[in-house]
Amino acid sequence: EDYDRMKKMSFKQHPDIVVICFSIKESDTLNNVKEHGSQHHWFGMFRHYDPVVPIVLVGCRMDERHDVETIKYPAGNGMKPIPPRSAPAQGFKVAKDIVAKKYLEFSALTGEGVREVFDCIAEIGLEAAQVKEGK
Repeated sequence: EDYDRMKKMSFKQHPDIVVICFSIKESDTLNNVKEHGSQHHWFGMFRHYDPVVPIVLVGCRMDERHDVETIKYPAGNGMKPIPPRSAPAQGFKVAKDIVAKKYLEFSALTGEGVREVFDCIAEIGLEAAQVKEGK
């Protein structure tokens, strides 16, 4: 209940950019980005409060994409990992479906892609802020 209230408050702040993250390790997290009827339908919630805010979709935990233990023994919560070969394609498809400005992946564990994610967010956020100021 507090979480839902907090989400609504943050959406009403009119952010310059929205970053939606999902776990490459758990396919349900990607499905929840845009799945209609899901209580975690992130895309719809953001668009309800701001129909034009730029969105960046980010796949996290890319280091686990080829991890044998992750593939053989997925998370104990019953979620299935996204198949290694299809993860980037699925991410790009969802990004296209939600009209995201960019789709990126990174690994906090190895550091791969981290700089690119933050650089991209800063660049798109700055552009969006400048557009807002110019109105």
